[in-house]
Amino acid sequence: MELPKKAAKLFADNAKLQKMAYNMMVEICKGHGGKFRFSSDLCIDLDYGVIGVTTCNLKGMYLKDDYLLVESTTTDGGCSKDVHVLNKQSLEILEILQDATILGNEEVFLKEHPSPETVTDDDIESAWVMLADVPVNSKGKIDRDFLYWEKGTDRKVIWNWFDQNHSLGIGFHIDNYG
Repeated sequence: MELPKKAAKLFADNAKLQKMAYNMMVEICKGHGGKFRFSSDLCIDLDYGVIGVTTCNLKGMYLKDDYLLVESTTTDGGCSKDVHVLNKQSLEILEILQDATILGNEEVFLKEHPSPETVTDDDIESAWVMLADVPVNSKGKIDRDFLYWEKGTDRKVIWNWFDQNHSLGIGFHIDNYG
């Protein structure tokens, strides 16, 4: 999967940031303990802006001035719950890569399920987890395209789709996934 242009340019224009990102990714990749999973020898190719990723949620908490505590977990429990302490500049890299991961998972989902009629309950549960990462404005409308819905779609329309298409309805998602 390719990094967004903003991220690729950020890495290409800053050798120090490249080195820091590379070192950070190698550390996080060790043993699949963090956000990034090996897809080849390296998790990230800074020259070409290509990464291998797995779905992980990052929970951050600031410690003092220079460090950020990051706990990584996956939606399916696939990553260990190792805790990594990273400097604040790393947060920008992690946010960009997390955005790339979310968008990449949506691309895979859409490729496997070109129409809403082809999804199973398991697929719908995965999509519900992805929905948590979609920003919603003060009017209750999504702030970017998400799967089958365009930016500006009311979240209630999306919730209604989940309710109608999952065999146990939306209550199941709320009880189990928040």
